[in-house]
Amino acid sequence: MFIALYMLTGVIAGLIAGLFGVGGGLIIVPILVTIFTLLQFDPQWIMHMAVGTSMATILFTSLSAIWVHHQKQAILWKTVFLISIGVSVGTWLGVKLLSGLSNQTLQIIFACFLIYVSFSMWRKTFKFKVIQNNKVKKTSNPYMHTPSGVIIGLVSSLFGIGGGTLTVPYLSKMAVPIKKAVATSSACGWFIAFFASISFIFAQDTGWQFSTGWIYWPAMLSIVLTSLIFARIGAKLAHRLNSASLTKWFALLLFLLSIKMVISVLISF
Repeated sequence: MFIALYMLTGVIAGLIAGLFGVGGGLIIVPILVTIFTLLQFDPQWIMHMAVGTSMATILFTSLSAIWVHHQKQAILWKTVFLISIGVSVGTWLGVKLLSGLSNQTLQIIFACFLIYVSFSMWRKTFKFKVIQNNKVKKTSNPYMHTPSGVIIGLVSSLFGIGGGTLTVPYLSKMAVPIKKAVATSSACGWFIAFFASISFIFAQDTGWQFSTGWIYWPAMLSIVLTSLIFARIGAKLAHRLNSASLTKWFALLLFLLSIKMVISVLISF
């Protein structure tokens, strides 16, 4: 039964990733928290395992998007390399920080992050006026890529996401065209997932069966299996449906998930 729930999680995460171009971790983490709670797993590690498992799925689910972007020569590989140097340090710091936080604290922090992302997405749907690039002051400084990668890696490893919500805005401010920013961000996301997953594998043993460190393999493999398929379906639907309306509904969903997490934490006290 729970394998089916994991596969359904992959369906939802894949569709959302394809529809909105955001990492499925925003959906995977809160759903896994709910499933792990229903399974009555050790509550001390529920959030840690949800974050670690979510990050591990990105290793596989991001590959198809990276290949498409690479074929279109949209990825700035030198930028990816410079950011990834910082990411390797940031993800290690993020995992160290995670190990010192309780399950309840992590859920509250994640809920606050969901609220931030939901309001950011909602606000963007009301920006109908297009601002010309020559009217926007942008700077390009490659020496900022590595230190910025530290922050991106730290935050991403804390929340089990590919970092697109941070990397794309950062690259845009560095005068990178939006299409190349998205493509480069997707490649950075794989390196974030790679370094974070290694750290999660060697994290403190939770004693959970079928797990290594903070990665729960039945959930990870099931989610990857279905999300790879439905991400393509979501991408096709994105070209047919009203993106502004969809974004508003997705923002509302994230907000409701954040409220649900906060309520769960309050009940547990």
